[in-house]
Amino acid sequence: MGFEDDCRAVAEDRTALAELRIVAPLLMASASPCGARAVVAALVPLTSLYGIQTRSEAEWKTFWKFYIDALEALPLEALKRGIADYVGDAKSEFFPKPGPLKALCEAHASGPRMAASRAKFTLEIADGRSHG
Repeated sequence: MGFEDDCRAVAEDRTALAELRIVAPLLMASASPCGARAVVAALVPLTSLYGIQTRSEAEWKTFWKFYIDALEALPLEALKRGIADYVGDAKSEFFPKPGPLKALCEAHASGPRMAASRAKFTLEIADGRSHG
């Protein structure tokens, strides 16, 4: 069975569909973008750990913009887990660069995104909004 077949099977199972309607909002929330504030809040503790230099207000604004642009679309849990992976890596000696950190975080984003996508599609089928 494929993605669509799996979703149709759940949409046709009254018990499974009722349970999905309960958890779907949680699945959607777990996959939603974390936003700029969450990115900064998650990374600020690393500034003391990795000892980055003091900057002017304008430099900090530019510094954080790179991280926000790279990471704000990630689910919060994926961001946290990617940061934890970075900190736990024996080779991590410096503050992470946005691109490599994003790659670590993306590895944790696919699960929540797929679950939310399946839930959304299944509910669309059940509610007659999907054609196919």
